[in-house]
Amino acid sequence: MGTINKIAVFFNTPKRLNVFKSHIDKVSTESKKEKLKKLCSTRWVERHDAILTFLELHEVTIAALSEIQLWRDKDSSSDAFSFLKSIQTLEFQFSLRIISKIFAITLPLSKQLQTTNFDLGQALDLAESVQNRLLSIRDNAEGEFNQIFKDVKTSCKEMDIEMALPRTNSRQTQRNNVPAEVPEEYFRRAYFIPFVDSSISHLKERLLKHKNIVQGFQVLLPNKHFNEDGLEKLYDFYEHFLGACSFETVLGE
Repeated sequence: MGTINKIAVFFNTPKRLNVFKSHIDKVSTESKKEKLKKLCSTRWVERHDAILTFLELHEVTIAALSEIQLWRDKDSSSDAFSFLKSIQTLEFQFSLRIISKIFAITLPLSKQLQTTNFDLGQALDLAESVQNRLLSIRDNAEGEFNQIFKDVKTSCKEMDIEMALPRTNSRQTQRNNVPAEVPEEYFRRAYFIPFVDSSISHLKERLLKHKNIVQGFQVLLPNKHFNEDGLEKLYDFYEHFLGACSFETVLGE
C-alpha cells in the first residue's frame, strides 16, 4: 500500500496530473474518478477508497507512468520507471486485488464507525455480518480466489508479465515461502488466505470481543428486556473495579 500512496503523491502536480487525465479518455474505464487518492493512515474509509480507486484507474496509471518515463526530466522519468517496475509484478497485482476484494466487504462497516452518532450495538451487528462473509470466503478460498486469479492473469497478459511461481528457498523460513505446484495455488496460500485470516482476527480483536460488554450495558436501559446473563458478563468485565461487591449484590440493585 506504500507504493500506491507514493504514486498518488507523484501525480499530485499539475503537469503529471494532466498526463494522467489525458489517458482517462484513451483507456476504456467505467470509473468517473479523475485522480488517485492518497492513503490516510488514521481514517479507514479514505484508506478503503484509495485502494479501490487505484484498482479502478489501474490501466490509466500504467499508461500515464509509461508516458512520463520517457520525459527528459530525469526525476520524473526515473520515478515513473521505478513505479512501473513495482506495480508490474505478480506480487503487486495479486495484493492489489486481494486487498480490494476484502476492503469492498469491510467498507460499509468503516463508514458506519466514522459517523458522528453511530449506534455501537448496530455497528457490532454489522461487524458480525462482515465476519460471517469473511468466514464464508475463507471456507471457500479456492473458489473465491479463482476469480481474482483470472483477473490478474488477464492483466498480466496485457502487461506482458509472466505468470510463474516465485523463486523459493527450500528451507521455507519465510511466511510466503509456501509449497505449491502452480501460481494459483501459491498466491492463494501465500497471499489470499493469510490476508483473509488477518482481517478476521483484526475484526474480532477490535470490535467483536466487546459485543458481550455492549449487550451487558443494554440490560441496564429501561426500554430493554432484562437479561441476567448479559448483566453477569458485564459484571465479569468490571469485577476488578467493584472491589468486594458480589454479583448477587449488583443483581439485587
